[in-house]
Amino acid sequence: MKIMVIDGDFMVTKDLMYAHLNRVFSFPKYFGSNLDALWDVLNESSEPTVVEFTHVNAVIEHLGKYGEKLVSIFHQLDEENEFYTVNFYPGEIKANK
Repeated sequence: MKIMVIDGDFMVTKDLMYAHLNRVFSFPKYFGSNLDALWDVLNESSEPTVVEFTHVNAVIEHLGKYGEKLVSIFHQLDEENEFYTVNFYPGEIKANK
């Protein structure tokens, strides 16, 4: 199982958002850097994957409606794709003590 960590603090602009997502997921060269392409490429995976999406509030704060659409895509991925589990955190992930 893969564990991927998305940090919303890195998503200050759309370009930085896609650069961060590309670092996390290693998208293929043909990736189109738009939300439809993101949905398509994420759904190509058939490997069990946990996505830890931190600083979700920062994404929405920085990117507004576009950030809301991005978060919505990951909610939809969690609900509709059996290979993904997506956890959302308004801030950082707290380590268990």
